Amino acid sequence: MLSDSSILKHISRQPKRAAGFKQLVRELGLHGDARGDLDTHLQKLVAAGELVQLNSDRYALPHAAPDKNEKNLVTGRLTMHRDGFGFVIPDASSLSPSMKSRLVGDIFIAPHAIGNAMHGDRVLVDVIATRPDGRAEGRIVRSVVRVHPTVVGIFHYGSRHNYVKPIDSKITQEIVIPHGMEIPDKVAPPSPAAVAGASRPRIGGRDALDTAGATLALRQKKSPDRVLGHEAALHSESDDLEGLVVDVEITDWPTPTQNPRARVFEIVGRQDDFGVDVEITIRKFHLPHHFPAATLEEAQNVSAVIPAQELRHRRDFRALPIVTIDGETARDFDDAVSVRHLANGNFELQVHIADVAQYVTPGSALDQEAHLRGTSVYFPDRAAHAAARTLHRYLQPAPAPRPARPLLRDAN
Repeated sequence: MLSDSSILKHISRQPKRAAGFKQLVRELGLHGDARGDLDTHLQKLVAAGELVQLNSDRYALPHAAPDKNEKNLVTGRLTMHRDGFGFVIPDASSLSPSMKSRLVGDIFIAPHAIGNAMHGDRVLVDVIATRPDGRAEGRIVRSVVRVHPTVVGIFHYGSRHNYVKPIDSKITQEIVIPHGMEIPDKVAPPSPAAVAGASRPRIGGRDALDTAGATLALRQKKSPDRVLGHEAALHSESDDLEGLVVDVEITDWPTPTQNPRARVFEIVGRQDDFGVDVEITIRKFHLPHHFPAATLEEAQNVSAVIPAQELRHRRDFRALPIVTIDGETARDFDDAVSVRHLANGNFELQVHIADVAQYVTPGSALDQEAHLRGTSVYFPDRAAHAAARTLHRYLQPAPAPRPARPLLRDAN
């Protein structure tokens, strides 16, 4: 059961005793109303001083947050250069008045002063030198918030150990994969690109799909997540991962003398396979692409029948010849139009836009998931929706040229 003590205990076990809201939702296994309860608990803990809200989505135990009374300590986001040095973009709220008057621009971090931080981390920096022109140099004291719990890269076998070279060149260190951590326990099915067309990854000299003996089933099965239905290369029992794109979960953060360590939890495919570039982007920027079971179930259980009470508040346009204007390859079908010739010779254009908000009630699993995602992300051949695709497809108008029959709320 979710409680203040269980939240504090979980955060205390995290690196540098800090965690994000989405991270807590995932690691605590929360669904539906429990996500709203988590937000309530977090706000109460912040108000009581037991947690510090580092930004809109991150929380830390008070002793993990920077002490603003320490004049030379600044928090900010680390941006690495492929040559090993970096810059910290300071948070204005962490700057003391004297530091604000002296500091101009970002803080330079030499390679030897990076410590155990990684690109993108929110870090605590000790400003060790400030030039007359306002340029500053510092050293990283610690990472306050880890931004990359997972990293996508190319798997390689090595003489001493196996490793993954991150695709993001700003993550400069190779990630060591300990023996026995190369093969994931459970991986999403292969991509539509891998199933439907271009070259499919071959593992151990065999076609990955044929290795699993499930080619036909995978061609027919579609995922409610859309972007992951068949869009990651199939996990196989083979041990040949050389050159494959994999997604890894960091298990040990880097130290000044040791590279980060991780386990492979997903095989994406070969980098030059059609469509894998989109899969890489989704994982590189940590875009949410799995819907929890509770969210999918809620979307599938939404009734398409409009209650009589709701009909009384709407104008019914279903008798008009309204057609959708989204093409067959559109990511969603939510726009429709109708045109009619008026008696005075003019034309009237009506634009009808579908809105699933009617079916998303506050605090529901759909509402909580949409809050976490914030927005839909569109790619040339797919989308990572804010709302479950089942809801979009089930309730929105069908693709052109089939007619749409909307009911609109009366603006009056």
